[in-house]
Amino acid sequence: MKYLYCLLLLVLGLGQMKLSAQVRIFGKIIDSSNQVLPRATTALYVVQDSSLFSYDLSDDAGNIELPGIKPGIYRLQISYLGFEPWEQILTIDKGSRELNLGDIQLKTKSNLLQTMEISAARIPITVRGDTLELSANLVKVQAHDAVEDMLKKMPGMELDPDGTLKAQGENIVKIMVDGKEFFGTDIKMALKVLPADAVDKIQIIEKKSDKAEFSGIDDGQREKILNIKTKPDRQKSNFGKSTLGLGPPQQFDVISNLSKFSPKRRITGTLSANNVNRNGNAEVTDRGLSNAAALPSGGLNTNLNAGLNFSQELPRKWQVYGNYRLNLSDRDLDRIARVERYLDDKTIISQDTSSNDNFSIQNNLNLTLESDRKDTLWGFRLVSGMFMRNGRNTSNFQSFAADQLLGPRNASQRSNVGENEGLGGNLEFTFRKRLGKKGRNVNLDLDWDANSGVNNASNQSRNYFFQTTTAAEREVLIHQDRITETGAENWSLQASFSEPLNKRISLHATYNYRVSTNDDDRIIADVQDSGELLRNEQQSNHLLSDVFRHHTTLGLQADYKKLDIGTRVRWENALIKGGLFLQEAAVNQEYDYLLPSINITFRPKQSKTLTLNLDQTLNLPSIRQLQPVQEVTDALRYYIGNPSLTPELRYNGTLRYNLYQSKRGTTFLFSLNGSLTTDKIQNVQLVDEQLITQTSPQNVSNDYSTSGNIYYVFQLKSLGLRISVGSDHGFGRNLTFINRLQNTTYTRRHAGSLSFTNQKKKDWEWSIDTRVNFSANSYSTNEELNRNFLQNSLLAYVRKPFAKEKYSVESQFNYIIYSGLGDGFQRSLPIWNASFGAYVMEGKKGLLRLSAYDLLGQNEGLSRNAQLNTLVDERLNALSRYFMLSFSYLVRNSGKKKFGLCRFESGFEGWHTI
Repeated sequence: MKYLYCLLLLVLGLGQMKLSAQVRIFGKIIDSSNQVLPRATTALYVVQDSSLFSYDLSDDAGNIELPGIKPGIYRLQISYLGFEPWEQILTIDKGSRELNLGDIQLKTKSNLLQTMEISAARIPITVRGDTLELSANLVKVQAHDAVEDMLKKMPGMELDPDGTLKAQGENIVKIMVDGKEFFGTDIKMALKVLPADAVDKIQIIEKKSDKAEFSGIDDGQREKILNIKTKPDRQKSNFGKSTLGLGPPQQFDVISNLSKFSPKRRITGTLSANNVNRNGNAEVTDRGLSNAAALPSGGLNTNLNAGLNFSQELPRKWQVYGNYRLNLSDRDLDRIARVERYLDDKTIISQDTSSNDNFSIQNNLNLTLESDRKDTLWGFRLVSGMFMRNGRNTSNFQSFAADQLLGPRNASQRSNVGENEGLGGNLEFTFRKRLGKKGRNVNLDLDWDANSGVNNASNQSRNYFFQTTTAAEREVLIHQDRITETGAENWSLQASFSEPLNKRISLHATYNYRVSTNDDDRIIADVQDSGELLRNEQQSNHLLSDVFRHHTTLGLQADYKKLDIGTRVRWENALIKGGLFLQEAAVNQEYDYLLPSINITFRPKQSKTLTLNLDQTLNLPSIRQLQPVQEVTDALRYYIGNPSLTPELRYNGTLRYNLYQSKRGTTFLFSLNGSLTTDKIQNVQLVDEQLITQTSPQNVSNDYSTSGNIYYVFQLKSLGLRISVGSDHGFGRNLTFINRLQNTTYTRRHAGSLSFTNQKKKDWEWSIDTRVNFSANSYSTNEELNRNFLQNSLLAYVRKPFAKEKYSVESQFNYIIYSGLGDGFQRSLPIWNASFGAYVMEGKKGLLRLSAYDLLGQNEGLSRNAQLNTLVDERLNALSRYFMLSFSYLVRNSGKKKFGLCRFESGFEGWHTI
């Protein structure tokens, strides 16, 4: 890890280098009355090809600075909302060091020439209040690119391999298209469906909460929203894309989506089916290899996903939108695991093998109706949803556990066959009303959700128990049928009121009443030799519970120009009632707590934010944890509740600093998090000589954890590089009790990352990403049990277009080294993918691609999982070395012609073998 830190220091040093051949352009932007104009947009274009070379936003003093300018002829353009654009041709000579433009005076906007309007439309970056607007002209996209491919190149945007989208270091929580919701909270799908060539502008919005926007009182809450503004000719158009992929001996991969956009209605249908371990969100673009394709994975998965997303504007500014999703999954998983379990004075090592076949079908439907009128005295929103699921599962499991000193303790063979089904739904109703005075308003929220499920299973097991002093064995055979019926219903009513006390300070009051009901009925029958079923009274149970919660909150919110302060005090009353049906040991517990919180947000500039959050949260024990009745899980495990449990009280603190400088493409993010839990509910174990375990919950003192991370992104424009540096650290302390002996477990984790991305992508597109992850567990009862784990990875990607970008080749290599795992699990995984693509048909509508995945045949799933006194190393089967030939077809229709073919992509991707 020390080598990575040395490399980080080297890169940070490179980030501060100033090459002697570069020129710095600077000046100040003012209006006709000599007042400075902050956040004015400055763009520098190369005259020869009109390409954007650099850009900047003026600071609060109106200053602009464009460093790293090479000799040449440029056109400098400056724009500001409400003023006429300003342009000037600049000639940068060799040997120059800086160019001072002095005061640049902008004139108030008047009737402009058309040429000036057209020129102003090419402004790359604009700031409008809490919105940063990026022009699509900032980056070059290919014919088959989706929006996600565009965003990867945008300044300040990051897309992680898992699909998480970040803007200026913060997660994007919602995607909108032309101001309308698109695919709800499914950001991954939204980014893959919309084509990049349909985008006009990308807007990064620092959005206030819905309540704050309605009331006009800033409550300090913010979230990052991405709004995609489409080109005018695409706002009434049809577009789609389809892919078919086939490969020997029986691989397939099909992706298709079809969209129809009009000013008031939008409909998008999606379909995907594959057996190459790709989830339904993935898409085939000009870049055939994604980062996710180079990550090791486990299991053999066949997936079918279909969906429909729509939105419709109604009269009087009402709108309805919703989506339907069908997900079908069939997964075959083989697992080999080495489990170390630390008891009071010994270590138990278990060798486990299992195979699992899981098939599931799930349907989801969501609808939303809301009023979009911001100027009315009231607001309305209704959300509804439902789901249905069905599935079946077959599994086989073998385990052999041994004491390092005394030898074998037990062995087990189990097989399970089960079927399950479920149904659920939810309703959310929101009503807001202004009460005359600005900022005075009332909000009513009514939420309801319910679900039910049935699980039928047949379990067979053969268990062997070894004695400590003799060679005799005890054998226990179990053959049972189980029926579990579950049901849950939750509803809550919340009323809130806000009242402005003066221009800066407002009073907020909230009352919430919530009721949760659960019904869990488990019937277990022993299968006799004759095939007759005999109810097992000891293991069968019927658990009923009701939880009633009252929350009353009072708070003050102070809103200043650069500072927001919010304080809250919440009184929480909770009553838990229930227990096992027909059992005398019923539960009736009531709790009262006062929970304060404070939130402080300081924004000295538009590009800087410092946030401090301090609060307390309450975690109630469940009925199962409170019920003092023995529940037998199987021959090796049983559970007894504890009626003397008290709720967990957690103290949380977060400090966060964010800096974004558009002119340098710099993002800096620092966060520090900590939590302390008093009366932590922890499972206490009593383990006998044959490793039969009784588990019971108990409150333990002072469980805590801390974490911190630093994330820094900057550009070396002279080299055309974007460099990302990250560091993440954490520390935790947990108490465990095994056979009444207290053990303190300390966990540490340290991670570092460094990535380089080439931004001069005219000839070559490449990136390099390195990561180091270190974790350590230590135990107070026995230092010999301490364990360390280290994972190093290097991911390299390169793409080269040629023949006027008609053809392209790609290569991707991921090398992962695992250290510190148990015997037989330590190894290195080199995963190499490659592809060749060719555009066909007029307008590059067709894309033919030959791809090879895991050419070295090394892919497998390896992982480590550490929990309290248990350490698990596991290996999973995986799809390896397959080939695919794919064909993709695009359709773009502006709506003037009849809509014909949907976009169809076809691809050949070969079989993966274990």
